[in-house]
Amino acid sequence: MLLRYKNRQLSSAEVIDELVKLAKSLREARYRHERLGLSEEESAFYDALAGGAEHIQADPELAAIAKDLVDTIRNCDKLRVDWTDHASSQAAVRRTIKRLLRKHDYTPPAPKPHGGGHGDAHSLDYAANVLYEQARQLYRYWPEVDVGDKLFAEL
Repeated sequence: MLLRYKNRQLSSAEVIDELVKLAKSLREARYRHERLGLSEEESAFYDALAGGAEHIQADPELAAIAKDLVDTIRNCDKLRVDWTDHASSQAAVRRTIKRLLRKHDYTPPAPKPHGGGHGDAHSLDYAANVLYEQARQLYRYWPEVDVGDKLFAEL
């Protein structure tokens, strides 16, 4: 868009209109978790489970898994301030995530068509890795830092 503006293919008014639309969508995204009936943390896991943030209404099964993930990971005995620095703690969190996914009979969304499909075991492993990375980002400094303050600090 900026390149089109620079090449005088767009007017200033059109650029400002697009920026206003972008600001509105960012504002709406900030409170999306409330519309889904989830906390900010649960919404982050929900989006990872769903394969994106385009869902307006929560899938009750995914929402239940997301809520269970937050409770389970927060209460994991291996989650301490420096857990991301210890391979055994990381492995325990991964195991916890995979166990929870199996408990809920979670089926990962179909891979995007970009070549090379994965089998169910690989998809579950991939989903567990995505959720692990989400947990690592959310709880890297747990319990020292409040997660809710960090989630939308950049918006």
